[in-house]
This record gives sequence, structure tokens and C-alpha cells, in this order.
Amino acid sequence: MKRYVEERLPFFAPFYRFTYNVTQTALLLWLFHWLPRPGGYLWNFEGTIYWLFRLVQLAGVMGFVLAVRQFDLQEFLGIKQLKRFTKNQNNHVKIEQYTFTREGLFRYMRHPLYFFAIVIFLFEPRMSVFKFLLLVWLILYFWIGSLLEEKRMVNKFGEEYKKYQQEVGRFIPKISLVFLNKKKSNRS
Repeated sequence: MKRYVEERLPFFAPFYRFTYNVTQTALLLWLFHWLPRPGGYLWNFEGTIYWLFRLVQLAGVMGFVLAVRQFDLQEFLGIKQLKRFTKNQNNHVKIEQYTFTREGLFRYMRHPLYFFAIVIFLFEPRMSVFKFLLLVWLILYFWIGSLLEEKRMVNKFGEEYKKYQQEVGRFIPKISLVFLNKKKSNRS
């Protein structure tokens, strides 16, 4: 779709990402409002386990925030595309200007935002059937999205990104890589 817009509707390209995000958010909110909510709980922890789950969720939120800070949120939301367009209206910009980094959390996993979002939802101490179905949907959405995103990254960055795929886990950090990176940091 992006390529189609860039090639056939270039006048719309600067607005594509922002429009996509607004539309997806509205659709998600609409679905969330209208979806049936099956009753019952898969688990409903109290006491120590409840607080352990909340602690893991807090770690997930902290990881998510750290991951967000490591990439360009304005580019992702489509705000930078709009800014580039307003600076030069005759210049039909690319929808996204991809960058590739192996810094920070991206040293350990290729999709830290997805990983931490899943952790936050998975460690819900009061997991209703509805929340669990949302979690399953979220995991599928992230899995499919990561496949499409990685295809674009391979097309743009080639062998460099393929090597990164071999060395770094998609969602789950490769344990050997975590320890290897710590040893390298200690030597510095």
C-alpha cells in the first residue's frame, strides 16, 4: 500500500503515515468498544503472586518507555512527514525514512517495543477471557507486523540486516548474546 501511494498518489504520501495511525487507533477503539466480552477468568491472582505480576508489568512498562526513547517516535507517528511536507510543499516525500540501529535494547532483540507490550499484557494478574483474547490478537498482530517490517528492512539494508537477524532474536533475547555483550562492556 505504501509503495502504491508513493508511486501513484505521491501528493498523499506526506499524509499517509499520520492518516494510517489515526485510522488504526480509531478502528482499534471501535473494535474494543463493540467486541463481545466473554466472562470468566483464566487466572485471578491475589497476594504475593498478584504483586509479582504487577512488578513484572512495571518492568515491562519501563522497558517499553526505554525502547520508545531509542527510536524516532515522531517519524513513526507521521508527524515528521507532515513537517517535511510543510517545509517544502513541492517535494513529495517518502512515506517513511527507515533507520537501522543496534544500540540499546536493539542489541538484544529486534523488536523490543513488541516484546515489552506483550510482557505488560501477559503478566496481567487478573486475566479475563476477554483480556486473553486481546493478548492473542496482539501477539498475532505483532508477529505479522514484524514479518512485514523485517522484509522492508532487508530490502533497504540488505546483508547488514540479514546478519542482524541471525545474531539477534526477534522478540526474545538470545541469552548467549546478552552475556557476550556484558563481557564486552566490562572489558571497556
